[in-house]
Amino acid sequence: MPIKDLKGKHFDRLYVREFAYTKDGYAYWVCDCDCGTKNIIVRGHELVTKNKRSCGCLQKEVNKAVGSKNFKTAKKYMNVKGTDINKIIAGTRSDNKSGVRGVHYRQKDNAWEAKIFFKGKSYYLIQSKDKEKAIAARKAAEKEIYGDFLQWYAETYPDKWEKLNKNKEKNNGQK
Repeated sequence: MPIKDLKGKHFDRLYVREFAYTKDGYAYWVCDCDCGTKNIIVRGHELVTKNKRSCGCLQKEVNKAVGSKNFKTAKKYMNVKGTDINKIIAGTRSDNKSGVRGVHYRQKDNAWEAKIFFKGKSYYLIQSKDKEKAIAARKAAEKEIYGDFLQWYAETYPDKWEKLNKNKEKNNGQK
């Protein structure tokens, strides 16, 4: 499969300077951040999907904004303890083929793959020809990984939790 050329493109705060290498079928790129940090190696997929948006300076700004109660800036990220709450409670995307968030079909491997993202880390769960196994792995990981965190968030920020769930219900009703 040919590598999509990202050289010279900007992804949020990251500017792709040059191709670095491939590893495990993924292309890695040398990027510079708008804040001045140089030579950051980033997987191309993370750039395109916006999972990597800066060298880390963006997260620092968001944390500072949350700490100073400048929620106007921080609101669009809703980031608490390195986790985007909106992404955890969001429903599935309209182009999702499995019906379950974090489970997708990898044509290259002719198999279903389940992943989960939490506190800045991506966790590979399973790859299986059986879609139901991938879904079960994702659901189990959600309970194990998100469970305590969501309970803590609901107890610590009850008003925000209620508002997020109301927005989720409203958005699910519009589909």
